[in-house]
Amino acid sequence: DPTVPEERIAYALAVRRRRFEHGLVEVEPAVLTALDRLRAAGVRTGLVSDAGYDDVEAWPRSPLRERLDAVVFSFEAGERKPSPGIYERALRCVGVSPDAALFVVSGADDIDRPVSLLWRECAAVGMPRAVAVTHLDQPRADFATTIDVCRRTFGDAQATHWPVVEG
Repeated sequence: DPTVPEERIAYALAVRRRRFEHGLVEVEPAVLTALDRLRAAGVRTGLVSDAGYDDVEAWPRSPLRERLDAVVFSFEAGERKPSPGIYERALRCVGVSPDAALFVVSGADDIDRPVSLLWRECAAVGMPRAVAVTHLDQPRADFATTIDVCRRTFGDAQATHWPVVEG
């Protein structure tokens, strides 16, 4: 829209960059603890993200970087989710076959159409799947509603609570 002032565009861009930087650098301690425990147990981990180049400018400072065995950003891979190729690349990078991998979706905010497509793509290549529901301590979070949405979206979802504790 040519009527939007340049200052407003610059401000929106700065806010967006700060949001991505915060997400990459200020990672919740419970997430880092969980990744550390997985690594200590010999579990290899990877991340597939549709992030663009400018979305990951803070990646070199992220504590996730040293905790993941493989990271595939779509701007580097040349394809986006739910393309099977991006997952196949991540599996090669981690060094596991689909049947030895677990696809985890964060359901903290919403289980939307792209997540359902990803779920089916992973099923097609024989990858076990799980939905990790995070941030249940937030005021808007509702475990029962989230499980209901998962069951409607994915079929017979089984609810399991895995508390993540520090220390």
